[in-house]
This record gives sequence, C-alpha cells and structure tokens, in this order.
Amino acid sequence: MKISGIKKICPLVCLVMACNMTGYHDLGEPVNRFSQMGYYSVTYLRTFHTDQADGVELFIMSDEHLFEGNCVSMIVLTDSTQMNVRQKIGHYEIKEGTIRMSYFNEYLNTYEERANPSSVAGAIQNSLDSETMEASYHIQRNKGRVDIGDHQFLRLDRVFDSVLSDSSAARAERFMKLYILDTMVGHCRMEGFGGIGMLQYIGKTTRFDALLFGIMEFRVEGINTITTEFRYTEHSDLTGMVLDGIIRNVSGMDGTGVMDGRVAVSVRGDKTWQASVEYGSITVKHSVANSGFYHLTIDGQEYDVSYRTGTPGHFDLSDVLPVD
Repeated sequence: MKISGIKKICPLVCLVMACNMTGYHDLGEPVNRFSQMGYYSVTYLRTFHTDQADGVELFIMSDEHLFEGNCVSMIVLTDSTQMNVRQKIGHYEIKEGTIRMSYFNEYLNTYEERANPSSVAGAIQNSLDSETMEASYHIQRNKGRVDIGDHQFLRLDRVFDSVLSDSSAARAERFMKLYILDTMVGHCRMEGFGGIGMLQYIGKTTRFDALLFGIMEFRVEGINTITTEFRYTEHSDLTGMVLDGIIRNVSGMDGTGVMDGRVAVSVRGDKTWQASVEYGSITVKHSVANSGFYHLTIDGQEYDVSYRTGTPGHFDLSDVLPVD
C-alpha cells in the first residue's frame, strides 16, 4: 500500500519524535562512543541459575596481563517469556588482589516473546555517574579461569574448544548459543534496537564499532514494510570470534517477517575453526525467530539448528559450561 497524504505520514512523524524525546539520536554519523579494546582482549564467561531465570555473565578485559585497562561486563537473564540484556562499559584496575571496576555507560535491551515492537522503547543507553564495583580477584592461568569475588569465569577460547571438539549432536546447538550471545553483545549497544527507536535508522547507514576490532554497518529501508540489514566486516565483540557477512530482516511494523543472509564465522581456540550461519529458512514474529532452522556449517560439517535456540526459554548455556 502506498503512503500518501498528511494523515498517513503523521503517525510516522509522531513515532520519530517519540524516539528523539526518549533519548535516541539522529544517527547520521558513525557511532564510535567507545575506544576499541583491541586484539589482546580476553573474554571470560560463566553461567548461573536464579529462581526465576537462567543467566549468562561475561567479563572482557582489554589485556589480562596489565594491571589496568578497559572492561565490559554483561548479564543475560532469560525465562519462558523474555530475555533481558544488561551491558556495562568502563575501566578496571587490579591492586593487591582486588579488582576495581568503574563503569560509565550502561546498555539495556529486552527481547520479549510476544511483544509488539511498535509499542516498546527498544534498547536504551544510560550514562552512569561513575558506578564502581570492587571484588577479590585471582587468575588461574593454567586452568584458563579467573575468580571475581565468589564467581568463577572460564576463558571463552577454552569454551570454544570444548564445544567445537565435541562430536555429539549437541555440538551445533551449543555453538549457535555462543554465536547468538555474540550478536546480542552488539545489538545491546544499538539504541532503539527491537522497538520504535529503529525508525531513527531509516534511510541511512550507521556504523557501529565492535568492542574489540572491526565494524558493523546497519541500515533500515521502508515504512510499512521494513528491511533491516546488518553488514559485519572483521567484526569482533567477543575474544576469538570474528564475523563477516550480511543478515537481513524483512518485516512489518508488527515485527512479523522473514530473515535471510549468511555470516562467515572464524573461531579461535587452540586451533582456528571456520563456520558459517545461513538464515534462509527463518521466519520472525514479534521481532524474534518464530519458525524454521539456522543452517550451520562447522569445518565443512553441516547442521540444521532449530529457530528456538536463542529465544526466550531456550537460552540456557549450562550445556555449554557448568553452572557457577
């Protein structure tokens, strides 16, 4: 249906105004708020349970051999209806067995199983006024582990090796959870992602720096039918995983549509693994995958992985690494 006449344009204008009033920005320029952490960064990961949800926590240091640098913390909590993603960016300092983390930015996003994207705010960003955390800190290099307070984190490259060297049928789904976790890290920093704030991206290509190195370019076209495109170039948000390729999503304002595209994935553990994820059979409803399969290839071996992987109620990583 063509849009013509002021009565049909006004609702869109109102939505864009609402986006700007809730703190979103005109993103005509690249989004480079954070100095990239670089090739020496290391990611640590743990899983946990609460009474209400399953949780994943990751911690990234710009260089674990230095006593200070940049850091990122992120927690994903998922239950049967939604996934809540909270990411904080700041600095760390290690002194006398204590790590001090001072965060200055926080990103929040929620993936709801039955949400209408035109009715939710989408990912948001807050500037923290020097939120600081301190905890005891101990690194066990021979085990690839760090202890932060009472919690034990395992190096992500050790997790990759454990998952990818597994010959069982569970290998594919475990790997897809780690891949989807990687994409969440980036999406969480896209203001408005998943809600009405997406309208600010229409008609322009916005560049987002990856946390470690590389870029993601994001573009939106259309009004009634929205086409979103992610273009990854040497994109690395998590240590050891690099993305190259394109993901497209064609959907209406209610978040119902289809996905296509292919992303090549390079994964570095004790060896370098080559993988790819194809989206050709995935349909979307309420902005989350609703049917079909991801077609996954790992070093030439092919798998079909259910769309449920990575959706609310299906993102428990305790089969990837033990619960802390």
